Amino acid sequence: MKLWAALCTSLITGILCLFLAFFLVPTTRPLPAQWLYSEENISQQSDVILLFMGDAADRAPYAAKALEEGKANFLMLAETESDLFSEVGLKESEGRLVYRYLTEILHVPAQKIIFLSKTKSSSTIEESQNLLAEVRARKFYRLRLITSWYHSSRTLWIFRRMAKDGAQGKELDLASDPTPLPNRWYARESQFLAVFNEYLKWVYYYIRYELLR
Repeated sequence: MKLWAALCTSLITGILCLFLAFFLVPTTRPLPAQWLYSEENISQQSDVILLFMGDAADRAPYAAKALEEGKANFLMLAETESDLFSEVGLKESEGRLVYRYLTEILHVPAQKIIFLSKTKSSSTIEESQNLLAEVRARKFYRLRLITSWYHSSRTLWIFRRMAKDGAQGKELDLASDPTPLPNRWYARESQFLAVFNEYLKWVYYYIRYELLR
């Protein structure tokens, strides 16, 4: 436990030092965000858009626009793990809120949405597993992954691993289509924290799911 705590402390300190170094040289400030951004095969036609939960204000309009432009035939999302307020009925679950946002505000036709309301995803790993199971059940092979720009490289890495681990039959054709990369991500606190947290998650996921397999 002490070794793990020391390792985590060292990694966090290293990431902080790296961020400070970038800020001292203005021309390198875009790099931490650019390294997280992963766009692949966005020109291809897809069977379904897989909308990952999280920053709905960023991701849902982008996914709705992609569907409207005919980049895919359907849009799929999976319900997340409920919190205390959802469990006692004081608020709707995240997945249900995003579904309503898509249909009521963004006017996405309900028949175009595949909402996995029974799942309880608590991480990108679990969300990918839930989406992948439904994709295979429906025999969708051309998939468009839509998430926030800072989340895109880890999402693509995770989804490829999940698809490879459970590979069966025809190979999946993946397109990574993240939201646009901002010019000055470091100027907004929310985006700065999102980038910093994403590097921490990358370290954790790589150790947990690659080195300790």
